[in-house]
Amino acid sequence: MKKCIFALEVILILLVVPAMALTGEPNVQKARHYIAQTHHLPLEYLTVANEATANYPLTQRRLWVGKVLDTQGGGIYQVFIDEEGEIADGEAIKEAEQAAHAARYGRLEPALYDTLDPLHNNVRGCCGVV
Repeated sequence: MKKCIFALEVILILLVVPAMALTGEPNVQKARHYIAQTHHLPLEYLTVANEATANYPLTQRRLWVGKVLDTQGGGIYQVFIDEEGEIADGEAIKEAEQAAHAARYGRLEPALYDTLDPLHNNVRGCCGVV
């Protein structure tokens, strides 16, 4: 199971691409304001150090991900914003993607699953690899 989770994380990392449609000043400002309100920090000390888009293909979710840096205190905060422009729970979405991955592929690697899936209707009984 750990291999499947690791494989999923590798896939997710590969799918994190530079921000395109979800990028822009509105998300940067929303992220800064959210961290300022949540952690009671002055807005002028907060800056977005990095931003990207994370794609979750099995759950069909796409998030803007920003790392907000507190230049005064040194804290780093991660913010997820969905396509509707709302703050999202990135961990819950990641867990949903992992659950969808486990439900679809089980213990198989996606490439092996995709290879075996067309054979599913033609195979009777059980087979094993030695």
